[in-house]
Amino acid sequence: YRNLPLQFDDKIRAINAFPLDMCEFDIILEFPDVFPDELPGIPPVREVEFNIELLPGAEPISKAPYRMAPVELKELKDQL
Repeated sequence: YRNLPLQFDDKIRAINAFPLDMCEFDIILEFPDVFPDELPGIPPVREVEFNIELLPGAEPISKAPYRMAPVELKELKDQL
């Protein structure tokens, strides 16, 4: 598997990959009842439609932010 396209943060890079046996992952060995011996394959690509309907005039709730660095606090205030 050479030069497979991998998209991350709007950038596409070519990577080299190789198959691994499921038994090579400790977490899978630790929970054998959760993971099947054979996977059926990659799930089909589906178009996802998701939206959140907002009420007219609705505003974000007023809640004190977590303590954060001054630069982060400034960015948060700029966004709000």
